[in-house]
Order: sequence, then structure tokens, then C-alpha cells
Amino acid sequence: GYYAQMYQNNNFNYGEGKWWAPHSYIGLNIHIPISENFINSSNIQHLQLQQKQLNFALAHEQSTIEYQINKTRTELKNAETNRAIAFDNYTLSQTIYKNQEDQFALGEFEYSSLLDTEKSVYQAEQNYIVATYNFLVAALAYEKAIGKL
Repeated sequence: GYYAQMYQNNNFNYGEGKWWAPHSYIGLNIHIPISENFINSSNIQHLQLQQKQLNFALAHEQSTIEYQINKTRTELKNAETNRAIAFDNYTLSQTIYKNQEDQFALGEFEYSSLLDTEKSVYQAEQNYIVATYNFLVAALAYEKAIGKL
């Protein structure tokens, strides 16, 4: 704190010997860290925003993982269906080829038609191999997505 006593007069003639009117005041020096409160408030707001950003990033990652799992599950089901259809087509083409081979042995079927059917059997076999490969790839992708791989 501070306490002072002063004298006042209209003219500054200190040497005339006139007394000046007395005047006193008290001063109080208070240190309030206003800027520190602003800094702390700013830091709190910054950390709250960082926390919100991290929460959004976490939610985004979780939804991305969930999307990947759903996507790979769907791809696996589709690949499984395609593999089953390709297998059915392959077995059907083998049956047709055997029937036509029997008809050819009896002389009721042309050799060129039998070769076309054999080509179809080969194509159905290739489709089944590709479908099996795609199924295995989809199964690995699904296992990776759910964390088993």
C-alpha cells in the first residue's frame, strides 16, 4: 500500500512561506493476474477442441472399420454365391458333355458339336477356378478386416 500527505496551492511559490492546503490519499497496489486467467481459459478451450477433434477422429475410424467389415462380408457372400453358381455350371457342363459323348459313341452326335461342348466344359472349369480364387481372396480380406489375420 501507499499513504502520502501533500499540500496544494493555486500557485507554485514554495519560497513565499504560504502554507498550502493539505491533501492526503491512500494507494493500494493489487496484482491480479488477469492475463493468466485468459491464458488458462484459452488453454482449456484449446484442449476441449482437441478432445472434440480426437473424438471425431475416433468415431471416423470406428465407422471406417465398420464399413470395411460390412464391405468385406458382402464381398465374401457374393464370392461364395458366385463360386457355388460356377460349380453348378461346371458340373452341369460335365453332365452335358458325358451325355453328348454317349450320343457321339452311338453315332447320333457330330464330332464338331462334341468339341464345342468340350470347350464349354473347359470354360466352365476356368470360371470355377477364378470364382474359387476370388472366394479365397474375399475370405482373407474379411478375416483381415475383423482382425483374425
